[in-house]
Amino acid sequence: AKNEPQAYNPQNLGSNVNSAQMEYFPSISADGLTLVFTHRNMEGKKLDEDFWVAYRDSINGDWRKAEALNGMLNTSGNEGAQAITADGNVIFFAACERPDGFGSCDIFASFLQPNGFWGKAINLGPQINSGLWESQPSISPDGLTLYFVRGRDSRDPDLNLYSSKFTAQGWTKAKPLSEVINTPGQETSPFIHFDGQSLYFSSNGHPGMGDLDFFVSRKG
Repeated sequence: AKNEPQAYNPQNLGSNVNSAQMEYFPSISADGLTLVFTHRNMEGKKLDEDFWVAYRDSINGDWRKAEALNGMLNTSGNEGAQAITADGNVIFFAACERPDGFGSCDIFASFLQPNGFWGKAINLGPQINSGLWESQPSISPDGLTLYFVRGRDSRDPDLNLYSSKFTAQGWTKAKPLSEVINTPGQETSPFIHFDGQSLYFSSNGHPGMGDLDFFVSRKG
């Protein structure tokens, strides 16, 4: 990495997206025009996480003013670490300590309704969720493979990446990715690229420049 440094020059998305509050865990539609992210208000007593959306002007490329998602997706609890499908019609996300949960945090889905509002969140069930901590989903561009993180909690020193495929019978039993990806250390924040072949993630178990670094693995 030192001998062959990669260009990295992040650009601030501007005040229409970013604010004095917290914005993190972004995901974007395949056309690059819909950005969904987790927003957390740190002022007063309102500390819950909600989903916000910003739309990009296809002509001049500017981001319009971000706003909270409409519908039943945002609640008084926490919603975070989400991924929007390539077509922008489904959001997969993590939510914790819910009555219909299987563990501390589970992965849910919400569908965009014809009226432009997001529907009530649906737990993806025991094939994906367990008594452990599931979070940080990423959905393949065809919508058929879900990648996510599982561990005892968010601080587990052995967090691993899992995947599940959607079939005619529903989601398959989630399995950990191979040792090519997972290590005895932490693997987090998976992102499957729109090419369906490139899996980006963070890890402190592979040789890197510091603690958690960015890595990419490509399908053979």
